[in-house]
Amino acid sequence: MRASGPSGHPACDRRVWGRADVPKEHLVQLANTSAHAFRYTFGTRAVARDMPVDVVQAILGHASLQTTSIYVRAEQQRMLEAAAQYYAADDGQG
Repeated sequence: MRASGPSGHPACDRRVWGRADVPKEHLVQLANTSAHAFRYTFGTRAVARDMPVDVVQAILGHASLQTTSIYVRAEQQRMLEAAAQYYAADDGQG
């Protein structure tokens, strides 16, 4: 039987829950995060760091490059939002 943390989640090992350097709210968030969220975060961050999309596809086990392209679109959206914030902050200072 695997040890579980305060949430009862089996992935929460005692080695993680016993760490004094990790704030409790972070541990609770970790216990309540789905595997899908971890995969999505990995895919988006990998694309943001210029990992080739076909490599991300292979790591995530996607049969179709179209599925992996979701992460490319998410990164493009993030860049557009960052640019919009930059120009909004600069508005009227030119």
